[in-house]
Amino acid sequence: MENYEDQLLICFDKEGLNNADKPIQSVNEFDPSIPKLLPHERMYSIQVGDRLFAISGASLSSDGPSYFTNFFQKNENEGKVLFIDRSPVVFEIIQKHLQGYHISIDDPSEYIHLFEDASYFNLSRLTKVVREMNYYVVIGSRPFVLERGLLNVEGNSPNYFTLAYDTLLQNPAKVIHQRNLIRPPPQAPLTVSNRSPHLFAMIVRYLQGESVDSIDDSLRHDLINECKYYRFQALEQKLIKHNIRTNVIRCCEEIVIDCKYISPKGLVSQTVESTVGYLMYQRPYVDKYPRELVMQISTAEASLVATLDNQSYELILAPSLAVRLDKLFGKFTSAPLIYGQLQNYEDLAKDSGKLTMLTRIDNDVPARINNFERDRHWMSEALHTQNLQNDEEMSTINLTRSLWKVGVHNQQLWMEAIKIEGITSAYGWNSSTSFL
Repeated sequence: MENYEDQLLICFDKEGLNNADKPIQSVNEFDPSIPKLLPHERMYSIQVGDRLFAISGASLSSDGPSYFTNFFQKNENEGKVLFIDRSPVVFEIIQKHLQGYHISIDDPSEYIHLFEDASYFNLSRLTKVVREMNYYVVIGSRPFVLERGLLNVEGNSPNYFTLAYDTLLQNPAKVIHQRNLIRPPPQAPLTVSNRSPHLFAMIVRYLQGESVDSIDDSLRHDLINECKYYRFQALEQKLIKHNIRTNVIRCCEEIVIDCKYISPKGLVSQTVESTVGYLMYQRPYVDKYPRELVMQISTAEASLVATLDNQSYELILAPSLAVRLDKLFGKFTSAPLIYGQLQNYEDLAKDSGKLTMLTRIDNDVPARINNFERDRHWMSEALHTQNLQNDEEMSTINLTRSLWKVGVHNQQLWMEAIKIEGITSAYGWNSSTSFL
């Protein structure tokens, strides 16, 4: 029997507690009255395994009609003992339910065994109670009890567990009837054997509201992968490293986030036609409104190459990065986003094909090249024809980290550099290498 605190919540009239003319109403539809399927005062004997249970007709009738009431209602079974070859430990929980007690489960195996027997004995109310209990799961070899409300929130549901439970809790009585079985087919508790229980315990804490700010990058990466596996999409977004700041020059908020973690459904363009603006980003399930996007490229998949007239640099993209950017931003432009044979990127990865985007970069872009900070006029000095002839290494800058905004104007997009770090030579690479 369910907990009376949960089921018999009393609703009083707004005028006060002394209004005796108003009937007491129950929030839930649970009816504490017991049908008289069997004489309430009579005791019945049920042998389960090696234990004999004596249960009153009132208790048996409280969740009926059932396997028990159907058996004892037959005249030929008058005074007989009902023998059942099932677990007496599980049946003890069933007995408590029939007697009106709130029941609790200790572990996932006990949970699934109780559900099997509740369905097998056609105890419809107990079956409903078990279905509405918490989620009992095993991760690795460690049992977990997950509050149902913890998993059924927007962005984190449907997830691995809600979907798995929908399959796990299908009525085994139907299978028994269809296959003419004499007992329920064996079921194991919901088990995920190939994932880390340690990481999952952390995920549970973060689902409960613990701050995710003080996580190191390696652990954060592992937790994000776990969230992807379990389909906790809202928590995944919270775990993604980002920085929200106010741009005091433009009087707007910006969000800095790595390119590999940008979700296409979070991208927003609020630029009015014929005006110049920037793409904005709103983390799905987390942010209440979009902010100007500052995208970080953290891999060596991009480089700056001096244009033929040595007036600027163009952004050259590795095929994998070009494809990703095209999938992210292609819907916002009517013009080609990537210049080059993008459709043949698999071949380009083997050859020396060039993929590029419209790029804007000027002297206001802070730069750290070959492990040295460059002054504000670094680009003009680097691109000067005489300098390039004397120092050809500055003609190509292999970016190691870079920050970009995505400009928008008349359905045309371009990459606008915010900050760059890169190397131009083996010396630059070696100087950035640290000792252990």
